[in-house]
Amino acid sequence: MVMKTATVASYLTPKVSNYPHYPSAFHSNLRKDHVFTHSISPTYPKERSEKSVSCFGDLALDDARQVFDEMLQRKPLPPIQSACGSGSWEKAKRLLDDMVDQKIPRDVRTFNILVDALCKEGKAKEAYNLLAVMVKGGEFPNSVTYDTLMDGYCLIDEVDKARNLLDFMTTRSFLQPSVISYNTLINGYCKSEDLDEALIIFENMPKIGINPNMVTYSALISGLCREGRVIDAFKRLNEMKTYGLEANIVIYSALVDSLCKHKRVDEALALFEKLDGVTIRVVPNIITCNCLIDGLCKDGKLDEANKLFLGLSARGLQPNVRTYNIMINGLCKRGRLNEANELLVKMIDSGCSPDGFTYNIIVQGFLVTKETLKAISTLKTMHDCGFSANAYTAGLVVDLLTGHGLDASCKKALEVYFRKT
Repeated sequence: MVMKTATVASYLTPKVSNYPHYPSAFHSNLRKDHVFTHSISPTYPKERSEKSVSCFGDLALDDARQVFDEMLQRKPLPPIQSACGSGSWEKAKRLLDDMVDQKIPRDVRTFNILVDALCKEGKAKEAYNLLAVMVKGGEFPNSVTYDTLMDGYCLIDEVDKARNLLDFMTTRSFLQPSVISYNTLINGYCKSEDLDEALIIFENMPKIGINPNMVTYSALISGLCREGRVIDAFKRLNEMKTYGLEANIVIYSALVDSLCKHKRVDEALALFEKLDGVTIRVVPNIITCNCLIDGLCKDGKLDEANKLFLGLSARGLQPNVRTYNIMINGLCKRGRLNEANELLVKMIDSGCSPDGFTYNIIVQGFLVTKETLKAISTLKTMHDCGFSANAYTAGLVVDLLTGHGLDASCKKALEVYFRKT
């Protein structure tokens, strides 16, 4: 198909430049496959109208290449998705070049897979440039293409470029943005701590006939909570009923966590106690419980935290490493080192493996209380498990070694440990 230059140009605006070529810390684990099922959180619904079914499953890339060679005579769609899924964009690109050489048709789905693969690698500029190849080949970007690109920009903290794409869709394209488009941008602004822009986008949605859904509110309320804007978060919580929505546990966990972090632990506890009740039929999960246990520990309410901790099994929940770390940290901060050490033993016996933070916090507790032999014993265990002392732990050891009153045998044991590490 021969395309007119004007048509190609209309698809390739707005112009973009100066893209970073690497993923930043902004890249979070909230991202799933954005080609045909778009996600900004673990609970994102499958809202794509276009579905992808790969007949190649989990083929290794070399196997995919062999299948491709065997398919050349039949001219079907080669295993591009399998190649991209293996994390090798370069090999996938070579497969695309082979498709051109062999005159195998490339449809919008093929390009969307490639755009998604590039975005996942933090290469939004290259993904955008692929649109020129796409249009030249007679295929037009669809809403999935633009939504994927928008998310790619958000992942490298170039949210304004994602905003340009949304504006382009609404003003210069026959494509209409969907709730997914707006959710992607709202989540991007929330992650980049630009809540005002996120709220502007949010407020504009009903004006153009797009109602926010659960994902919209999850992103927005979580963003407000992270910034400490709890009043605004509760305002949006109450507003959800206008659209017939009931908040999920992701939203309630964010609210509990924010209340705890801003010294409003009693309010967090009251909200938690309403969960799984008559008015709020949402069951707390381990993340919700961890948030509250942490808040109670930091507020000095260690016994209440321990009561909640001990009651987890009755709720059908299993403590994870973060749960244990929160409790052990709380006990150590209150000087209850023996209880912390006992909890460490229970943690190991339960099959939950301690991490570096677990050991460091107990060592620090023993060092602060001058229980040097116990600190050395825990340091050895930590080293045997493959963990190292962090900067704060090392600083306490240096202070101990350079001070007075340390037993010669303990001093030698500490020096031997640090020579090994």
